[in-house]
Amino acid sequence: MSLAPLPRLIKPVAQPLGLYFRAGHNDHTTLSQLFAQGQRSYYGVVFDATRMDRHRELLKEAERARLECILDPCTQATATIGGYSEKIERLPWGVGRPHVVEDFEGSSQTTLMSKLADFAVRHRFSQVLAPTHYIRNGSDPWLFADVESVCQLRNRLDRSGGKGIEIIYSLCLPYASFRDETQRESIITRLDGVPVQSLWLRADGCGTDSTPTALRNYVAACRDFNELEYPIVADQIGGLPGLSLLALSAVGGLTTGLAIGERFDASHWHRPQKGRPYMAHPRVYLSALDLSLDPDEAKVLFERNLRLKGLFGCKDPDCCIRGTVDMFEKPARHFVVQRIKQVAELGQHPDSLRPAVFLDRYVRPTTDHALQLSKATGLDEALQVRFAKHRHRLDALRLLLSKLIESGQIALHARIPKTRAMREGVPTRSYSA
Repeated sequence: MSLAPLPRLIKPVAQPLGLYFRAGHNDHTTLSQLFAQGQRSYYGVVFDATRMDRHRELLKEAERARLECILDPCTQATATIGGYSEKIERLPWGVGRPHVVEDFEGSSQTTLMSKLADFAVRHRFSQVLAPTHYIRNGSDPWLFADVESVCQLRNRLDRSGGKGIEIIYSLCLPYASFRDETQRESIITRLDGVPVQSLWLRADGCGTDSTPTALRNYVAACRDFNELEYPIVADQIGGLPGLSLLALSAVGGLTTGLAIGERFDASHWHRPQKGRPYMAHPRVYLSALDLSLDPDEAKVLFERNLRLKGLFGCKDPDCCIRGTVDMFEKPARHFVVQRIKQVAELGQHPDSLRPAVFLDRYVRPTTDHALQLSKATGLDEALQVRFAKHRHRLDALRLLLSKLIESGQIALHARIPKTRAMREGVPTRSYSA
């Protein structure tokens, strides 16, 4: 007598945590090489509208890979004295001068949103960052104009053949307003019901070097913004602070540049431009230390102390086959591979266990490594001071996370954005770490 086979319990594949990369001026080379090598375990790429000619082929490759192709219309700086530029002026929604609120009202608003919608449809973007602006507080006139612009953009997209193009609301504001509960309440009231699919938070001054106090305030802000029931993404906040937000389920995703852009700083928007803008170059990411250095600084560090080179040089064969040689020659690629693996590994754990896993496997080893670095010999005084400051910040972060976990005060369950494949009904695979 044959017995029917017993049913097997199959563990469901966890939805990957969100990770997006902002493509800088020269980043099309690095991302294209990673596409060719089959590395596409992230959500999507954010394309600067002023770089469309330069990144045209990258956009096609990202679309073929079924990654989110996200248009950044570059409007957030356009009403500021230092953020407006000739490149932005030449965009279809440019008006030949810095934007004023009246440009986003009435018939002028309709015209600009029509041009933006046509641009997004023509270039086959899958998502668009809403044409928002830097707001000072919850009563800023730009907030009201931006919300109306989103509604108008949705209408124009639907009429232009872009019904499948999602809109992301990008909230850009000073840290002082971001941490203010009263200001948040006003902003949340205004954003409730806006026709967008996710909310990206861009808090001025927050990033990879954020203090534990700033991180605590960020978590508190996310607790409020999660009431909107949109998936939330922390835009341009990297390093352990950004990963902490994922681990605590305060946000469902992160965005960053490639070895740059892990901190959002709009200070230059608020002062007149002097000379040609400086283009930042990729830094060398020491993942074991959660520290990024200029290439020359990293070379000097490893040359003066071979023990540090052995401890903190990349040994990942999937990343840098030639170790530190590849770290220095291809810092952007090294950073992307390491950040993908960090986020993917975090996503393998249920949100109830993720904070403790993050503390044990990420934060504690990093603080131990930072202590070793602070005791290293042969370093110049400036680096010693910098490393000591970095170690103290990591120690404080470790203490904060320990207290949060012990107190049971986390209880955050941020929604995770859907991947493009999930939205389009394509079978998904888990992201490998």
